[in-house]
Amino acid sequence: MALCIVDGTALPAPSTYSASNSDLVDSGRNEEGVLVCDVLRYDIAKIELSWKTLSPDKWAAVLALFKTSFFHSVTYYDQTEDAYKTKEMYVSDRKAELLKTAGGKKYWKDCKLSLVEV
Repeated sequence: MALCIVDGTALPAPSTYSASNSDLVDSGRNEEGVLVCDVLRYDIAKIELSWKTLSPDKWAAVLALFKTSFFHSVTYYDQTEDAYKTKEMYVSDRKAELLKTAGGKKYWKDCKLSLVEV
């Protein structure tokens, strides 16, 4: 199974796959400087994928998955449960650098994107 599937389409096998979880907290300090907080939500998932190089058509196909809507059904390998999970996510920053080979053929290098749970 692919490490990450977006709306039913498997992404190419990434060079790196990084998972993190964070808690959403409403916090501040009172008059004594003591932290006062409410945890609004636990374990919000974020995955970061990168590819060392992708052909222009493969990178364009990955990016095209995110053009039709903001929220996506994403199946990914979850670090907290050692299992695949499906959650609603949105894509954050997408980045790549253009690489030309000696023969003039173009590739994208250091292609990266992040998916964050809604």
